[in-house]
Amino acid sequence: IILQKGGAYFDVSHDPSRLFLVTAEHLQVRVRGTAFAVKHSADNAIKVSVQRGLVEVVDLPEQGTTDEQILQLRANEQVRAAFNGTFITEVTQFNNETEFSWLSGRLIYDDIPLKTVVIDINRYAKKPVVILDESINDLAITASFTFDQIDQALDGLAAAYPIILIEENERKVLTKQWALMLRSVISLNRKGLLCEGFVKPSFFLKKFSSIWLL
Repeated sequence: IILQKGGAYFDVSHDPSRLFLVTAEHLQVRVRGTAFAVKHSADNAIKVSVQRGLVEVVDLPEQGTTDEQILQLRANEQVRAAFNGTFITEVTQFNNETEFSWLSGRLIYDDIPLKTVVIDINRYAKKPVVILDESINDLAITASFTFDQIDQALDGLAAAYPIILIEENERKVLTKQWALMLRSVISLNRKGLLCEGFVKPSFFLKKFSSIWLL
């Protein structure tokens, strides 16, 4: 099997005589009976997570070379690799309930970067979600919600974290709070509500507690 994008879960029956192979970019997973997942991540990496059994994760050799780098993963272990197959993390342990919650229709995150959460959400959302301000990509998110609760979850993220959710016709946009405030100030300036770089006092008291104009 060749996994070109996204992620997939595999539950392979044990058969010592047959090798099951999953290839993603220059990384290959080899098993003879186990349960595991392979996912493309937000930072152009590939993550392999083992739920049951034993797998071999192989950094496939570049053209003209013959050396393979092989890691063995056991249950509740995972590793991340670059698209060229180079391992970019050590073998780490993970929470099985959190890592595979999507198999039961739920997404669970514990201090996970916002960009990773959005990639997962976009697999199930009716409208694509876009992060407009890259400075919030690595904002650590802790949340739990079902596939049917994605809209409510996005509203909740905007309420709990320093981000703004903007509803557009074809997509939903997440941006940093100050970025939206700055956009509002620029709009107000065009409408004559700003004076010498500051909000008019009457408007300032109603709308903002403080603001910097950059």
